[in-house]
Parts: sequence; C-alpha cells; structure tokens
Amino acid sequence: MVAMKGDGSHFLVDQLRTPIGVMESAVLRSVPPAFSGSTEIS
Repeated sequence: MVAMKGDGSHFLVDQLRTPIGVMESAVLRSVPPAFSGSTEIS
C-alpha cells in the first residue's frame, strides 16, 4: 500500500497482482458504493 485516503475509503496500491496480470498502480475502494453514502446522479 502506498497511500490511504483520510477517511479510509480508498487505498493507492503499487504492483497490484490480479488473475489477469499485474497493474502498475491502482486505486481500491474499501467500502462498496451502495454503502458509501454518496448520492447517485440521474
């Protein structure tokens, strides 16, 4: 892990290994969008 957003909702990761390969860098959410409290724009 390289960094974490202040509220702990997102993480910046280097060299993320996935079943289809390695991503140089990625941003991961720790909370599913349905529970994040954000409002969907329609």
